[in-house]
Formats: sequence, structure tokens, C-alpha cells
Amino acid sequence: AGGDVQGLGNYVTMARSTNNGLHWEKIYLIVEPPKNTRVFDPCLWYDKDSREIWLYWAQSYKSLWDGLGGVWGAKRKVSFFSRDKWSDPQRLTDGVMLNKPIRINKRTFFPVAYWDKLYESLKSPQKPDMVGVNIFIDTLSKVSRIGSIPIEKIVEESSEPQIVYLKNENLWAL
Repeated sequence: AGGDVQGLGNYVTMARSTNNGLHWEKIYLIVEPPKNTRVFDPCLWYDKDSREIWLYWAQSYKSLWDGLGGVWGAKRKVSFFSRDKWSDPQRLTDGVMLNKPIRINKRTFFPVAYWDKLYESLKSPQKPDMVGVNIFIDTLSKVSRIGSIPIEKIVEESSEPQIVYLKNENLWAL
């Protein structure tokens, strides 16, 4: 939300229904950025192991894409009796994560894009070695990159990767 187009001042809102969508609270949560920051690409994910719901989003400073980005997240416990509030936002890594992570054997895998200079109006990447799709995994209180999938600039428009866990226990990145 915020503004007529994608850009500075965009923010994330969330509505909530407690009766299967018959009625909605107008605004349940707002992720409002600091001045000169764009907040975009929100994603909700429920972690069955910890019984927490996560809200992830991306941030860019002073432009549509600042050449660095940032994947951010906040969480809260989910239970009928829970009155827990959302945690403080935490910055997980550089880049953009539009699609949800996946959980495999009690480890969380994050599909994170790090964009090249997609259009003339956007900034060049600050970390060229990360350009493409990166796979991160949770390690204690942070995420660490375990691999990457380079994408040729000629076919990259704007990477929005997803990870799928196959029956043969391979990961498939789309």
C-alpha cells in the first residue's frame, strides 16, 4: 500500500478475520518503513514446528531497488489462547524473498533473489557475487547462504524464486 505506484513510501498492511472470512478487521498490522524506504513483497508463512506465523517482506532504501535490498521478518505464536504480540522486525539477509520458505527436517530453507541492474533506472548490485537466486538456511538466530543459482541477465526480469521439496529428497528451485 502507499502511493499510486511501486516506490518510496510503500508499506505493508494485513487484515485479519476470526470467522472464516465473513468479516475482516480493517487493519490488523502495518509494516511502515523509515523515511525514504520502500517496503514490498509481503509473504505469510506458518511454521508448524514452532507454531509461529511469520510475516516476511523486502525493503529498499531511497529507491525502487537500491542494489542491496533486505529480507525482513516478524513472528508471533499461533494458538487459540495466545495474546502474544508480533516480535520486533529482524533483518535476515540482503536481497528479496517474495515466496515463502519451506521446512525440511526441522530446517528452514529461504529462496532469496538478489537482483542485477534490471532496468536503467535501478541501481547496480552492491554484491555482484550474489546476483541470481540464493538458497539460505536457518542457523540459530540468523540465516546463512548455502548455495546459489546464477541467472543470465538476458533471461532475468525479476527473480521471484520458490523452492519445492521433491519425493526423491531433491530441492527444485522455480
